[in-house]
Amino acid sequence: LFRVVLPWLEPSVESVARRRARIESTERLRDGLKILLVEDSIDNQALIKVYLRGQPISVDVAKHGAEAVEKTKQETYDLILMDIQMPVMDGIEATCQIRELGIQTPVVALTAHALPEEVERSLRAGCVAHLTKPLARADLLNEITRWSTAVRGDAVS
Repeated sequence: LFRVVLPWLEPSVESVARRRARIESTERLRDGLKILLVEDSIDNQALIKVYLRGQPISVDVAKHGAEAVEKTKQETYDLILMDIQMPVMDGIEATCQIRELGIQTPVVALTAHALPEEVERSLRAGCVAHLTKPLARADLLNEITRWSTAVRGDAVS
């Protein structure tokens, strides 16, 4: 039998304010934003759709990278949320092919891999950001806000 004692730290005013600012930033989402979610896991698709519920966003789903490439040939999206590990065609290859088509839609990588070399790999492929799973709702909405602002032509910080 063993016992672990962890100190309880009260959240600082700064961390609470920062968290509130991240959540409030989602209020700037452009109405009618069209997102392509490329995700093979039905559970992750459902979770992301729950995270996006109530937002002025329409979501189209592709189950793998090859389907995503085909959808980007047929439709125009404001943002692509791209899982990296998928069957048929992974997110890295799909992003490279999308870029080879001349499509400049921002692509945000979604992956469980957070190592610096994995982040660099997704950025080299043409992704504009890299979010690690499990996704936090505030982080996802923050990236969507950030890149939907870029789509409008505003500055991206």
